Amino acid sequence: MTAPNSGAITLTGFLVEAHRSAGDKVALRIKREDQWHELTYAELLGASQRLARELVDDGRQPGAKVVLFANSRPEWVVAYFACAAAGLTVVPLDPQTPLAEVRAVGEFTDAHLYFTTEVSQAALERELLGQWEQDCALTVCDLASVNHYGDRPPDEVMDRADPDDPASIIFTSGTAVDPKGAVLSHANFLANVAGVAALLEPLATDRFLSVLPLNAAFEFSSGLLIPLSVGASLTYAGSLNPRRILATIAEAGATVMLGIPRLYQMYAEMARRQAVGSGRTVPEELHDLFGDQMRVLVSGGAALDPDVYTDFEQAGIPVHEGYGLTEAAPVITVNPHHGTRRGSVGRPLPGVEVDIVAPDEEGVGEIVVSGASVMRCYYRNEAATTEAIRDGRLHTGDLGYLDEDGYLHITGRSKDVIVTSAGKNVYPSEVELRYKGLPHVREMCVVGVKDASRREQVHAVLVVGPDGDGDDNRAAIAKAMAGIAADLPSYQRIQHVHYRSRELPKSASLKVNRDEIRDLLMRGATDAGMHPTPGTPFKGVEEWDPEPWQADLVREIAQITGADAATIGPDHQFDRDLNLDSLMKVELLALLETKLSLALPEQIALKFQTIQDVMDYVTPLLGDAGQTPGVGALHAVALDALPSRAHESHYLRKTATQRVIGRTFRWGARLGYRLAFRLAGRGVENLPTDGPYIIAANHASHLDSAAIISLLGRSARDLHVLGARDYFFDWRPKGWLVSTCLNVLPFDRHENFLRSLGLSQRAVQMGRSLLIFPEGTRSRTGEIAEFKPGLGLLALELDVPVVPTYIHGTYAALPVGRVVPRAAPVHVTFGEPIPVDEYRLRRDHESRYPLYRELTRNVQDAVAALSERARTAQ
Repeated sequence: MTAPNSGAITLTGFLVEAHRSAGDKVALRIKREDQWHELTYAELLGASQRLARELVDDGRQPGAKVVLFANSRPEWVVAYFACAAAGLTVVPLDPQTPLAEVRAVGEFTDAHLYFTTEVSQAALERELLGQWEQDCALTVCDLASVNHYGDRPPDEVMDRADPDDPASIIFTSGTAVDPKGAVLSHANFLANVAGVAALLEPLATDRFLSVLPLNAAFEFSSGLLIPLSVGASLTYAGSLNPRRILATIAEAGATVMLGIPRLYQMYAEMARRQAVGSGRTVPEELHDLFGDQMRVLVSGGAALDPDVYTDFEQAGIPVHEGYGLTEAAPVITVNPHHGTRRGSVGRPLPGVEVDIVAPDEEGVGEIVVSGASVMRCYYRNEAATTEAIRDGRLHTGDLGYLDEDGYLHITGRSKDVIVTSAGKNVYPSEVELRYKGLPHVREMCVVGVKDASRREQVHAVLVVGPDGDGDDNRAAIAKAMAGIAADLPSYQRIQHVHYRSRELPKSASLKVNRDEIRDLLMRGATDAGMHPTPGTPFKGVEEWDPEPWQADLVREIAQITGADAATIGPDHQFDRDLNLDSLMKVELLALLETKLSLALPEQIALKFQTIQDVMDYVTPLLGDAGQTPGVGALHAVALDALPSRAHESHYLRKTATQRVIGRTFRWGARLGYRLAFRLAGRGVENLPTDGPYIIAANHASHLDSAAIISLLGRSARDLHVLGARDYFFDWRPKGWLVSTCLNVLPFDRHENFLRSLGLSQRAVQMGRSLLIFPEGTRSRTGEIAEFKPGLGLLALELDVPVVPTYIHGTYAALPVGRVVPRAAPVHVTFGEPIPVDEYRLRRDHESRYPLYRELTRNVQDAVAALSERARTAQ
């Protein structure tokens, strides 16, 4: 399927053509409360048309502005296409935008209609209260009211727009200083879509995964319109948590994903950590993380680390780096599907002309762009428009060169804009305005400086007078800055502060010379009387005696941020002292889930300001005082987001050869156990027949699993044994053998418990049952050891009954340390299943960990009772 022709059509015409090609195929998907909600192409067109008619009936006139303030979701898309059909212009905003700025944007654009989420609606209405007194036509709508399921396209499609009409006004800066809202038409976007599709070659069979916010032109154009242009499906991840993204990739079978460099760097670091313990290569781990089906990754928004590019290329999943500006709707260049190049941002799109103006002796000059996707102007900012667009060409302010094959290479920027590793644009003058009025500060200058990891950080140089140079006054400055930062999105917060006693260097026109200040900072700035702030007094690291889990947490945070773990204390500020941006905080969230076995809402992690905040929040969730987190400290696990390695799905789906080998082994095991061990079983009738269950048995020998499998007969095909990853899967042939013959699933006894739990959940969802040995290892005495509460967690969170089971005789036949089994009778007794219904009802109003322990104790007591009966019967 080819992309719809973008010539002389509107976004509504584009959607009509997409529907004509794809019909009732699923267009958009999102998972909510364990249920997939899907929207077909027909429903998308029908719902957007219905809402468009409602907007027109409500008196909305063509050209009116609509603020769309929400995270990515199908309702966002419906609302956008409805506005486009009604001839309205959408002003999309980042979900992190402060409410005061949302109001300012609305006032600047004369917007009378706001679409937002249920969570933000009340707060936004309060923020707009003063404006309501002057504008009674103002309306705030909850996107949840956009009921889009089941709609069908009308016989006559409404389209009140022309191709050259503004479709979006996308702000690249705030409204406080020099508002730059790029006015992009229907034709701008569709020209960009056609160009990107020509180079990346999307397929109708592709399954796109959306992880970036739709307010960004990159995600809107390439992440939404591109899949719609070929009739592909698009799944919304609903989270920036890297492990949850991997889980969604596996579940949705995603083949294409757009991301920012920091996201890919996080995955490369994750693969590097896993490779250390597994003995495998980083590319092998990366390939396993993303699965065989992933074919295209696209990176934009900031520079991609060449080493990260190489890691993915060697994994067989090349990252197609691109370059663009919102003003160009937005993609200018991208590495083509066949022919990516390390260190380059690719070739110009068809229909886009890239020129290098005033090149130096190495061919480096300013990048200037022209083409059908370039914006018309900045909204209500003629001066900025005149500066950016000259002779019909967009002057990007970026520096670069074209190589002999026409690939563009970016070497720097001539603008002052700071681009964070998360792809956010930070405008120094806007940050300076936000922090205006700091006590004891005469002048301030904000610049971007790259750290050792080539991440650009926000630095501020403060000029203080003699009265502001004392520790008390600097503490007052730090306190004031912290108060301001609390109300700003993380990317606008100052991360490094430097003090200076002399006036800032100025140009001949008396403007602050940012280039000179940046150079001073990069040289250390000690020669200019400038020095870093000591910050607020930290709780001395030498005075801090952290718990083992706290020390582990600090080491992991140090790895994420590049800081020295030995210098990190509990009072360190994530934003200012450790340079932790919002995406790094999401990585911290993933860290807490895996290392501490906690599931936290993403919005909670984004509010953490210090390490002490994390400890204060986490400590009450860890159960008993002083307990080291582990399997027993799991709390409120969100099973719908549990990660599992994409490549481990083959443990659940066997090849034809494996099925034949498995059947042969089970037949041979039944015969061998009857002859050598006189295998006998009692209570087989207790095994549920109406759904999955967990067999929880004592563990005394390597003979235990096959003994149970031999008694189950044909139903053993649907039973998976949970086996220790570090024991059975440390060597690939061994892992293949136990998986094929015994249906073993890898289970982490020490780390990555959530990943193992996710794999178990997938097995249960497929109707499979589980065999678990809750002692965690074989008994060295033959006596039953204490069961670990992970059993209770498995049963309760997977919502399956537990069958207590006692195995007798395997210890005598093959105890720990013996290689050749001796002949001995083996008996297996299955007890009555223990349901989890009662615990499930209590789970909503009681702490979960005690419930896990109670359920586990009840199962152990039942196994012990079976043991006593077996001994009495001897």
